[in-house]
Amino acid sequence: MNIEVTLLSRKEIEEESKVLQKLGAGCKRFYWTRDMILKDFAGVADIFGYIFYDQTHYSYGVRPVLKTDNLYKLIKNCPTELNSGVQTIKLGTYPDLSKKLNVDYSCTFKQQFYKYKILDTSAISKSNIFQWYNCPYYIYNNDQEIIRFKGSYYPVKPVKFYVDRENSMLISAGVLFTSPINVNFEYNNNFDFNDSQLYRFLNKEFKKDLLLNHYVPNQKTMHL
Repeated sequence: MNIEVTLLSRKEIEEESKVLQKLGAGCKRFYWTRDMILKDFAGVADIFGYIFYDQTHYSYGVRPVLKTDNLYKLIKNCPTELNSGVQTIKLGTYPDLSKKLNVDYSCTFKQQFYKYKILDTSAISKSNIFQWYNCPYYIYNNDQEIIRFKGSYYPVKPVKFYVDRENSMLISAGVLFTSPINVNFEYNNNFDFNDSQLYRFLNKEFKKDLLLNHYVPNQKTMHL
């Protein structure tokens, strides 16, 4: 089974995805699309689903999309519910960076071998390549999964996806993190999001973090 992690395109947001048309294309935060118009400009969807373009080194939300050649196999064992008539599933886990935790240091912290990779957007400039933290992962108070990122703690939670069967893809119900795209294009007219640093991050570090527990429950292992 092949799984590609990518972003929504303008055409999918505005025309092709009946799921997004039913739910509304926005998800409360601005997020990147994979459309490129110039070497240094990419598409951004606003909270209403309207598209504008901005510089690729700026930070906007990342709303991942999983495309696969076997959607049934990918989601067959996933918890599912209906949201406004659209099937929503929980697939994999990822740190929820929107919910900073107030931890009780008198509780137990059991550090695990696995480390999540989280982009450090404050360290990225127009000319820099991506940098990330290898974030320590803990079992907190015996049952809660958390990470430590830049001195703060965040919960690790199942990720919700909308099921778009017509296009054989899963659309994240919300923004999971923020990032620039930082496209490494030569000066030519053949622009492709698949050449971007963000695309490589999504299909290596992010996909590994997201899907590890989906295939091997309760057996996280350390990134090399």
